[in-house]
Amino acid sequence: FFQEARSQEMLEHPPIVQERDFFEQDGQFFLIMKYIDGQVLDEIIESKGKLPEREALAIFKESLDTLNFAHSKGVIHRDIKPSNILVSKNNRAYIMDFGIAILAGEKRLTATGMNVGTAWYMSPEHIRRPKTIDHRSDVYSMGIVLYEMLTGEPPFDGETDYEIKEKHCRFPPPPPIQKNSRISKIMNGIILKALKKNPDDRFDGCGEFLRYIKAYEAGGIKKKTVTNAPEKKLKKTDAGKMAAEKLPLKLKKAETQKIATEKISPKRRSVQNWLVAVALTLAVVWGFDKFLTEEPYKTATGIHEKETGSLNINTYPRGAEVFINDEYKGYSPLKVSLRSGEYQVSLKKESYITKEENIHVESGGTENFSYRLEKMPATLWIISNPPGADVYIDGRKKGETPVTMKDIDIGRYDIKVALEGYETWQRIVQLSAGSQEVLRARLVSSAWTEPVTGMKFVRVPKGCFRMGTPEHNPTGGSDEGPVHNVCIEGFWMGQYEVTNAQYRKFRPEHDSGDHDGYSLNGARHSVVQVSWEDANAFILWLNSKNNGIYEFRLPTEAEWEYACVGKADAAMSRGDNPDDDADRDENHHWLSQIFYYYDATAIAGSYRYNAFNLRDMLGNTWEWCEDMYSSDAYSRHRKNNPVYAGDGSSRVVRGCSSTGRKSGNLRCADRGAGLPDFRSSYLGFRLVRK
Repeated sequence: FFQEARSQEMLEHPPIVQERDFFEQDGQFFLIMKYIDGQVLDEIIESKGKLPEREALAIFKESLDTLNFAHSKGVIHRDIKPSNILVSKNNRAYIMDFGIAILAGEKRLTATGMNVGTAWYMSPEHIRRPKTIDHRSDVYSMGIVLYEMLTGEPPFDGETDYEIKEKHCRFPPPPPIQKNSRISKIMNGIILKALKKNPDDRFDGCGEFLRYIKAYEAGGIKKKTVTNAPEKKLKKTDAGKMAAEKLPLKLKKAETQKIATEKISPKRRSVQNWLVAVALTLAVVWGFDKFLTEEPYKTATGIHEKETGSLNINTYPRGAEVFINDEYKGYSPLKVSLRSGEYQVSLKKESYITKEENIHVESGGTENFSYRLEKMPATLWIISNPPGADVYIDGRKKGETPVTMKDIDIGRYDIKVALEGYETWQRIVQLSAGSQEVLRARLVSSAWTEPVTGMKFVRVPKGCFRMGTPEHNPTGGSDEGPVHNVCIEGFWMGQYEVTNAQYRKFRPEHDSGDHDGYSLNGARHSVVQVSWEDANAFILWLNSKNNGIYEFRLPTEAEWEYACVGKADAAMSRGDNPDDDADRDENHHWLSQIFYYYDATAIAGSYRYNAFNLRDMLGNTWEWCEDMYSSDAYSRHRKNNPVYAGDGSSRVVRGCSSTGRKSGNLRCADRGAGLPDFRSSYLGFRLVRK
């Protein structure tokens, strides 16, 4: 954990999801990261399948550039995969999760026997020699990512991690052009070069990889520039070349050709053959004599048998790699002869904890060792946006997100993440031994429809924010302070303002009037010309129609501002300039939902929805709230679910109308007021379900 924090501190680079802070609480560790609104690459591939080359390369080039920066700082990622590449809504690519990254040249901080990484994207050297990898391992992983972006699947798959890793180490990848005929031969070659088994045969780094991609896009690479032909077996015709290469450097080319091509006469060849036969006969006789007379004789390793002992190693399960003093000896069960002395035996098997034992071998003796290897447990992290969702594993509740489950048994699990007002998120996950899985549940707000009027409601999750406008903000009113922390319980809110059609189920004769000759009476237009008293009369009628099963009310102004802000974890309003989406200060920025406006009320849903899936929060009509208006109400607010019900004659209105943009008051924090019986062509309401 602290290794990730340390790695992150070194990586101040915009396309890297930055760490803001880290801390430990109740035995759990937390990283606070920069929030990026986007989608991880594996979800994009899953939804689209094969990506168009232009779209894929735009994401890929930025990712290569980011990794090249990390490598320049001595940081190797080690877990590059599509789920660690986040694509923002403006199509920028960000690298995430430097959790298993290492600093080049430093000791690896992984547990004994744990080869971290994701099998589909691991380089051969990462699998075989994880302690010796360098930045070119990330090059291989990026080659897999590009392969999957253009074909819709990684080159190697299997039933187990072990099977997949074996394919990485032993088999050439299927050419991507076979899975997608639209891939050019040049791009096919670039991908296969990145996937070479030997790191020396790949691109030297992500920087060179990036240069090849850019040159390819510019048409500067020919088919012969990138070669990926398989290694050929040595032919007899190559013998002369090899012989020449091994000769002393002082020999000239003409001399080597003479040596390699010199003809030998039949008579001279006969004499040479006779001499060779005599020499071979003498050697065999001498060797046989030594075999009969020399005692003690030597073993194949050159150690006298009387100086050795035998070591029998058995494991359950069988097939563990046996290393003695870090030298590979074979697979268990295994019998080896060793000179007497002390040895360190290491037993390694995929998905099992490495077993290390110090043993002593006696001369002439036989030592028998049997070991039962323990499977490595898995680790599972489950996080959600928004947080606080219930987590169920195989039907049993395990807590609220974020959830960390260490030492979980390997196997198949049914994961469900549920939060009221959101569609249930569900995945089937197969945990293999030693795997580290991170599940990110992006919860989608579900709409509830009121049965009498057909009004749609969406769930606004609980959260805290900073309510009000700072004193230094020139557009803020004197009644918008002091800025204070407010926490809101979750609630259901009308996705749109109440429409004429819905209100006329209560009062069929209602007339919303017109504005400069433009009728405001369309069925789908937001109802206007309703007072605070009219809105509450509608609520009493609607509650009676629902027979007490559901009850409705006007939102408090704290609920309204929180819902307008549209973030469950931050205090970001928007303010200052509706044509500028740039953040202005800690508290006030313009809402991206405002992108055009009308001179009068518009059809419900005409304005872009915010992060809580609410629409028309700003710029359509002012909306009645439950609170009594007071210019100093904020100084009397409590922290949790505040509502001001003190002295006053007017009620709070929020949201501005279509005239607000012209006056510069389209801000979530802007407050207004009206007498309870006041009506206007710019004044309507929306409801909250209790």
